[in-house]
Amino acid sequence: MDNFWNSGLPAFLTLVGIIVSAVWGPKTVAKIQGKQKIDEIKTEGDNSAETLYIKNMSVLLTEYKEQVAGFKNELAAVRQEFAEFKEQQEQKAEEYEKKIAFLEIQIEQKDDEIEELEGKIIVKDNIIASLRGEK
Repeated sequence: MDNFWNSGLPAFLTLVGIIVSAVWGPKTVAKIQGKQKIDEIKTEGDNSAETLYIKNMSVLLTEYKEQVAGFKNELAAVRQEFAEFKEQQEQKAEEYEKKIAFLEIQIEQKDDEIEELEGKIIVKDNIIASLRGEK
């Protein structure tokens, strides 16, 4: 074993290791650091995108809230308008019902007058017939 240490092979292997490290070491380190930097930039980009997304969602939610409030106001106005229209229609219906009731009473009175007049006509026809001597 002493011959191995004294043979110069360990020194040669050390020298080869130093050369390999000198040649490929910086490339490997740069490659690893580059990957880390890319991952870092991706993370920063993801964070930026997330922040932008949150801001846009906040704006959208605010706009939606305003729209919903506007829709609620419009709905309240339409409901009020419908309630007024319904009230007007109910009033018109009541007026028509009163007119119908009045006209039905008028019809009944006219029917009574017609019956009375028909009775008078029959009486007068009988009087005329008796004066003519027909009966």
